[in-house]
Amino acid sequence: MRSLWLLFIAFPLFAQEQITFNLGYQANSVMTIDTKTIVDVEMSLEGDKNALPRNVRNHFPVKMINKSLKVQTVATGTPDRNGQYSIESYINKDQRFFSLNGADMVETTADSGSMEGLKITGSHHANGEVIFLSADGVDLTEELKNSLVSSFAQLHKGNALNHRSVKVGESLSLKAPLVVPAGVGKTLSIDMNITYILNSIDNGIAKFTVAQQVEMKKDLEAGTLIVVGTGEGTMQYDVEKSYITASNTNMLMDMLIPNSNFYIRSQSASTTVLKTSYEFNAL
Repeated sequence: MRSLWLLFIAFPLFAQEQITFNLGYQANSVMTIDTKTIVDVEMSLEGDKNALPRNVRNHFPVKMINKSLKVQTVATGTPDRNGQYSIESYINKDQRFFSLNGADMVETTADSGSMEGLKITGSHHANGEVIFLSADGVDLTEELKNSLVSSFAQLHKGNALNHRSVKVGESLSLKAPLVVPAGVGKTLSIDMNITYILNSIDNGIAKFTVAQQVEMKKDLEAGTLIVVGTGEGTMQYDVEKSYITASNTNMLMDMLIPNSNFYIRSQSASTTVLKTSYEFNAL
């Protein structure tokens, strides 16, 4: 009997072994998302370098470091009798920094399309639908305002983790779009495969290992674009309050970008650290 009791202690009958993601915006709360990204890039030339003017060739290889610091706040109101409540999202900080070939880091916030001061307003409905209505607070064209509102809406709807379930020791996989350069002034969206492995659930916090992989070979007018990337990191999710509390990802990318007679090879190492705080019944 004693050994059976010890077995119950070692393996609690009611230990949580599975979670279901339920990401969203909760009423009467203020969520603050703090994101720091550092990207270290080296660009070199391959192929017929003589197709380029000498003054251009002499600038390669190029080494760059980009750093961005972003703080976003999402505040929600009290539900009305129909279960609807307001949502206001603010970009409190959007700073950019840049270093070229080992030079001191300089701030480029004003010249790099910073969204600091942006305010997006909308509403959360009883059926879970979120509608973003307007963008304001920075010097934007109406076209860009409408584009930002649409982007916020797609970001909320497109969270592929939502309503997915996973058990401890198991994994779930999804695809996420990744935008990469595809020549001068051109970009291409490709699928990145992301795998989340649930390692444990401790005190209501689900702890994951994250693996990322992207691989593509695509023929373009200027030549063949080749992209290979791998990443690894961690993520934590608050089960009761339904939000990602923290994540940390390191990624390596190798891209061969065609430009007729030559290629630009871009090799990068990036680190992204995200921390989220939630203040409930804040309003």
